Amino acid sequence: MQNRTGVIVLTSIFVVLCLFKLSFTFVARQEANKATEYAKDANGQINLGKKQQYLDQIYDSVVYDYLGLKYTYKEVKETELSLGLDLQGGMHVTLEVSPVEILNSLAGTNKNNKSFQQALSEASTKIKSSRKSFTALFLSSYKDIEGSEKLNLVFSNAQNRSRGIDSRSSDSDIEKIITAEVDEAVTRAEQIIRNRIDKFGAIQPNIQILKNSGRIQVELPGVENPQRVRNLLQGAAKLEFVEVYSLYEIGNSLTAINNYLLTVEKTTKASDKSPLDASAAAKLLSGDSSEVAKTDTVSTQTDSTAVAKADTTAPKSSSFFSLLKSNGYSLNYLEKDTAKINRILNMEKVKSLLPSNLKFIWAQRSDQEKLDKAAIELLPLKKSRTGLSLGGEVITNARADVSQDGKNFEISMQMNAEGAKKWKKMTAAASADPKDKKRIAIVLDDYAVSAPTVQNEIPNGSSSITGNFTYEEAKDLASKLKAGKMPAPVRIVEEAVVGPSLGKESINKGLLSILASFIFVVIFMIAIYNRAGWVADLAVIVNFILLLGILASLNAALTLPGIAGIVLTLGMAVDANVLINERVKEELAMGRTIREAITNGYKNAFSAIFDSNLTTMIAGIVLLIFGSGLIYGFAVTLIIGIVSSFYTALAVTRVVFETSLNKNKNISFSNATTKNLLRSTNIDFIGKRKLYYAFSGIVIIAGIISISIKGFNYGVDFKGGRSFVVQFENTVSADEIRTNLAGQFGVAPEVKTYGSDDKFKITTAFLVEDDSEEAALKVESKLNEGLSKFANNKTEVLSTAKVGPTIANDIKTSAIWGIIVAVICMFIYILIRFKKIEFALGAVISLAHDVLFVLALFTLLQDIVPFTLEIDQAFIAAILTVIGYSINDSVVVFDRVREFLADNKSGKDAGSIINHALNDTLSRTLITGMTTIFGIFILFLFGGEALKTFSFAMLTGVIVGTYSSICIGAPIVLDLGGKRLIEQTPTNVEPVLVSKK
Repeated sequence: MQNRTGVIVLTSIFVVLCLFKLSFTFVARQEANKATEYAKDANGQINLGKKQQYLDQIYDSVVYDYLGLKYTYKEVKETELSLGLDLQGGMHVTLEVSPVEILNSLAGTNKNNKSFQQALSEASTKIKSSRKSFTALFLSSYKDIEGSEKLNLVFSNAQNRSRGIDSRSSDSDIEKIITAEVDEAVTRAEQIIRNRIDKFGAIQPNIQILKNSGRIQVELPGVENPQRVRNLLQGAAKLEFVEVYSLYEIGNSLTAINNYLLTVEKTTKASDKSPLDASAAAKLLSGDSSEVAKTDTVSTQTDSTAVAKADTTAPKSSSFFSLLKSNGYSLNYLEKDTAKINRILNMEKVKSLLPSNLKFIWAQRSDQEKLDKAAIELLPLKKSRTGLSLGGEVITNARADVSQDGKNFEISMQMNAEGAKKWKKMTAAASADPKDKKRIAIVLDDYAVSAPTVQNEIPNGSSSITGNFTYEEAKDLASKLKAGKMPAPVRIVEEAVVGPSLGKESINKGLLSILASFIFVVIFMIAIYNRAGWVADLAVIVNFILLLGILASLNAALTLPGIAGIVLTLGMAVDANVLINERVKEELAMGRTIREAITNGYKNAFSAIFDSNLTTMIAGIVLLIFGSGLIYGFAVTLIIGIVSSFYTALAVTRVVFETSLNKNKNISFSNATTKNLLRSTNIDFIGKRKLYYAFSGIVIIAGIISISIKGFNYGVDFKGGRSFVVQFENTVSADEIRTNLAGQFGVAPEVKTYGSDDKFKITTAFLVEDDSEEAALKVESKLNEGLSKFANNKTEVLSTAKVGPTIANDIKTSAIWGIIVAVICMFIYILIRFKKIEFALGAVISLAHDVLFVLALFTLLQDIVPFTLEIDQAFIAAILTVIGYSINDSVVVFDRVREFLADNKSGKDAGSIINHALNDTLSRTLITGMTTIFGIFILFLFGGEALKTFSFAMLTGVIVGTYSSICIGAPIVLDLGGKRLIEQTPTNVEPVLVSKK
């Protein structure tokens, strides 16, 4: 092998780096366990507040020292392979920004226009079955009603003049402005939600805008109060303008606080009865106040001649002052100390020492400040006693502009008439004393987004905020200013809550599945291929390390579908090794030396390995594009697994074999039992193809009849609704639950067992179209009332899920498109690679057969099997993966058919050649199928109820796919091509991997 040393070095580097990345996960787990032990009381109960306090103390402390490289707990947490919501518990929410409200706001006084409202109504109906945006549907409907160049009749008004809309504006110009405003509203909502989540204190939240949907996805691990989260996410944005106290104005109060804290901390050392933890107080007292923070120019433009320095140079400083990172004109603290400062400010005695109209808030940090670890300013706000505070509803527009000198960027802000009057009074008061110009804080949801110094009275409501802004910073601040002026309420259209107990159960079952699958693969490969099986197992181990290491490097979260992806990868990882080993065995049977056999084996197997991996990759990419939530995690895991297994199978195993040959070690690819396993088969697959067609046809037709009679059993994410997984202390029947809840919900809900006789999944469409908080509370109340009828039988809601009708339709539409796109991609690829449409059509017909066969089984067995068979996102993920696996099998068979057709020197007919190819690849097909099927079967047994539908679809799909690649796909190629296959087959179309000695 020419690059053997390079492969060894590269693989070693990859493995070491991946192990290093994974080490952060173990360190993070160790520190979390220490925090848990620290927070346990004498009865073993965990005090969550005390646990968080421990983690706060070590947040910026070094907890991992690797060969001189030191990492704080914060850095360790940012690098670890975290767990998804389904494994650790938490809440997943999809929010939708209401475009109707945005458009109503833009229309202003014209919002009651009949055509305008009709267009809104039509768009609201169309959006349920369209992939276009609401704005595009509205604009289309309005044009159909009023004709072209009529948008200015609705949107030309006083408030839109600053946006560039007037009576002369064209439809195309107005469309661009409206679309931009709607998109910007989504961005503003995302910023507001992010600020609130940061304040909420969630660990490792995931917040992202779902492109082209007007939706925002939020994942909050470890959340235990869903209603609090709902209130937090759906509340209206609150934007205010509030005067800021100068520090000299509150100097006496700060001195009194310092003296009080010194007394408290002195007592703490002796008795440890302070509200502050003893160790925390000690750490606070050891702070270094020498560093001067780098602060935003706009936020620190206080006149040095007008403000006296706070008394921070006293011989003894309390914890409130010892942690200051300040120049004396403002209160600035490092992020790690903010929790400690908050605890101090929440002490009742400290509150009593401050003016009654003073409120401390933190400045909002920019991403760059977070990166630089700059200090955060604590601003003392002067709550209005004169009615001169302003709300954000007075803002009519805000935008980023170039400053007058052309060197920087600034924010231009306009107010309505009412706001301009109040703003004139506020700015006049703040700038009255030329030696003591005041600051006014711009506060969004209790965070100061800016606090500029007022230079003069602003009489007309048009202001500019200057500072050392980049364009991005100016644009972001303008967006935040607009958050309070345009009503863009958000509503929860999808929600899932997983309790910690269900998450822990999922972890245990997932790890058991991985372990069992791994052990089976190791033993099976050794049993079939002897010493070569050990080499294949080494490749699987390296593949496993690379897979987890890359996931950790990408800061990905390991989810339950992700574990399914790992189990599937373990089963499929041996496919390439099986192809190589079977080819080597063929070469040895022809009398080749072991070195020649290995060289030829890799060369001959490469094209099938390349094609099969690439086709499976296509399925993974389609999943990545059309999937969402947990299915997205499955797709990421699958794609990484395909890439790493391709590399380890072709490079790592080859190096091991070459090294062994160079050391004259014996390499065996079989034992006495497996040497001729399935080698002499001569099954007439082609002759029996009509029998196979008939069998498949009967099952598929029966399925179609069943579907027409009773339809599919759609999951919540396809039909919309609310579902609850409830555990009972004692065994009950599904009929009892259904009866007790029927009176509460009006209609009997769907109730099915969920893994055991005391656990049930309850699904209802009750108030599914109502996205309000009141509806969620009412549904939960009705559920609890119905469950309370089970006397002396304690219940626990382990998880909840809610999907609105609109998003359910979007998920269903995406699923259909995903399957269509996957099949089209497979057709194009097979056509390009095999140069004959018969192969492409045979592959597509085989794929359609597999999908219809599995759908038929699901509808025929849904009332027979003791578990739920639902058509949902997980099922679609399984189908797409089956498509990839099935095409993988078909490609291997087609590759051998093409090889035999091109080398047809004996003049055999096409049927005989295809039959020979099917028998020749039978060992590979069955061996790979067995490893994959067994891995999925383990997942089916031990993966838990959450993966039952997915694993059953995968299991039946792989079995059907293996069957169809032999009995359907290749025979279809013959029936479509006939003699033309022999006449047109190219003789040299394969890429080859050549090894040099």
